[in-house]
Amino acid sequence: NAPMLASNSGGLADAVEQHLARYFATFGRELPPDGLYDRVLAEVERPLLELSMAASKGNQLRAARLLGINRNTLRKKLTDLSIDAGASRRSD
Repeated sequence: NAPMLASNSGGLADAVEQHLARYFATFGRELPPDGLYDRVLAEVERPLLELSMAASKGNQLRAARLLGINRNTLRKKLTDLSIDAGASRRSD
């Protein structure tokens, strides 16, 4: 069974919230620089795609299904982020 992402489960949502709280704390009473939403997504997207490709042993269709996105969307994101889809197969 897949782990739940409920905020009280100690799962992904909690980990992200804790990390963001620490990030905000580094600015004290100031706010972080503008554009935080895009920066957070950019920081999360690369490892998410890399780990999904590794988990699917480089199978883009399987990784796209895992992520809930279209295979062509995955291919574009891999290209845009210069992620070598074949590297996932070779790392085993």
